[in-house]
Amino acid sequence: MRGGVLQRDVADAWVRRSRLPHMVGLDLRAKIAANKNAAEQVLRLIDKYGADTVKSVMRRMMDDAERRLRAKLETLPEGTWSAVGYQEQSGSGDRGLHAIKVAMTKQGDKLVFDFRGTAGQTGIINCPYPGLRAGIVFTMLPLLAGDIPWAAGGLMRCFEILTDEDTITNASFPAAVGLLGRTLGVGVAADKNGSQEVLLAELDEFKYRLALHPAAEDVPREIGWIVDSPGELDRLTRRLEEAGYRREGSPEEAELRGATRLRWFTDPVGYRVELAVGQAKVRSAPARPNDGGRGITGLGHLVLAGPPLAELRELYETVLEFRLTDYRAPGLYFYRCNRTHHSIALARADTPSIHHLELEHESLDDVGRSYDRALANDVPISISLGRHTNDKAISFYVENPSGFQLEIGCGGIEIGDDWVPHDFGTSDVWGHHHIAPNPFAAS
Repeated sequence: MRGGVLQRDVADAWVRRSRLPHMVGLDLRAKIAANKNAAEQVLRLIDKYGADTVKSVMRRMMDDAERRLRAKLETLPEGTWSAVGYQEQSGSGDRGLHAIKVAMTKQGDKLVFDFRGTAGQTGIINCPYPGLRAGIVFTMLPLLAGDIPWAAGGLMRCFEILTDEDTITNASFPAAVGLLGRTLGVGVAADKNGSQEVLLAELDEFKYRLALHPAAEDVPREIGWIVDSPGELDRLTRRLEEAGYRREGSPEEAELRGATRLRWFTDPVGYRVELAVGQAKVRSAPARPNDGGRGITGLGHLVLAGPPLAELRELYETVLEFRLTDYRAPGLYFYRCNRTHHSIALARADTPSIHHLELEHESLDDVGRSYDRALANDVPISISLGRHTNDKAISFYVENPSGFQLEIGCGGIEIGDDWVPHDFGTSDVWGHHHIAPNPFAAS
């Protein structure tokens, strides 16, 4: 839905995955209507009785649901029941089995679910605690609360969950829990940054292009560029110093990135920008899902937005010598540092952010397979499938847990030295319908 209107291309792609698309389509519309009606009824109740009264009744409903379920549990026999299941293949090359253990104990008027002893988090088969809790809710409520209103906030008070941290049923950061592995088919590997564990995404033959660091808030940690030679790194370092940018770097940081030398500085937005040289290949090719095609071939580009657009343009165009490819009014500029149409786009925004990263795929079929996996895994699709006007790439976008978007695309053009920068006008040839308002829409 966008602005109260069903986005048919997104809905059609979803229902076509069913053997009964007409029934699923009707079910989807019924759910939309039910949610819309429920929201209207809640607002009507608030208008009539006031928010405090409505919330008081909601709390009473939860209390009543809890009381009724506890009374029912009191009538059931005491005891403990246990089971062990196994998950296989946590990642490429893994032939082991990973145990999921649970013991359910009925104690008076409550149920205790004990998952302690479950295998440690590993690879891409992990589930965070909210997923574990939801699995219990949707299993137990139909069995125990068929005659009780499903005020889940009250019913869950009757269940106690015991689970170790850092396991496949209660994974902790930086464990992969779905998007990289199950949806995009990207392997992940753990490494150390000092005493801190870092998760590295294996996008191509190099050590990594994307790193996930534990943090209290979701903000970009660094943006990196690979330089052709040590001499070029020294030349750019001098240009940065002349422009007033202080440069740093350490052998340990270079080692983590698989490079021999590293320099970094802080850009006008406040992000750390790195220049590295000497990256070594650590694999012939990354492992991918066995559904055909190479899938992701590398990191394509990023879109950086912030208030100091003029300073950002000065840094990338004048100091770092990126070349302007094209632009779109009122404030979106695309730059390249090789033959690819663009490696970075700079945009004006009230607050600094990475709008999206693009993950380059080898073929349209690879993009389509990722699209199917995104739908199957309930990954939020933020922008539907479409084709850009300027670089001709076909892509769709998904939201990732850190809040910014990932563009899943292929087919971007390469350009030569005779290319003339221009305003390309309309952003898309077709598609690319935004679920939320487009922050870069032309005024």
